[in-house]
Amino acid sequence: MGIYMIILMFVLVGIAVAFATYNLSTIRSMPPEERYKLLYFNDDQVSIGIGLMKQTFKLKDIREVRFSKYKPFRSPGWAGKMKVCLLNGKTSRWINFDGTVYYQKFVLASNEESIDKATAILMKEFKSRGIQCNKYR
Repeated sequence: MGIYMIILMFVLVGIAVAFATYNLSTIRSMPPEERYKLLYFNDDQVSIGIGLMKQTFKLKDIREVRFSKYKPFRSPGWAGKMKVCLLNGKTSRWINFDGTVYYQKFVLASNEESIDKATAILMKEFKSRGIQCNKYR
């Protein structure tokens, strides 16, 4: 039984390393000004995130986007989150973001002001395409 647990542990570590390598190679292949963006708009759709965790939605199917901010447990800073609500009543998972959206560079800990500014940037991008945005808290 013990040998199977060790093998399972190595398999899980291998999967995690493959996942991290793919995401890092995706980020490194992007131009520097694109690396810290959260939203990627194409003709009639928006992709949120980078790599394997990216979610894509058609703009015509989005009813609203909800924004919120919170102080993560045992974290020195603040974080923002957004949820996409579709016309058919379904919602996406909460998508987290931090001050990198505003500063366009790596940020170790975001303050509340940078989260508010990042939220304003994201809301402006959605509103410019005719999508309703609501901010909670």
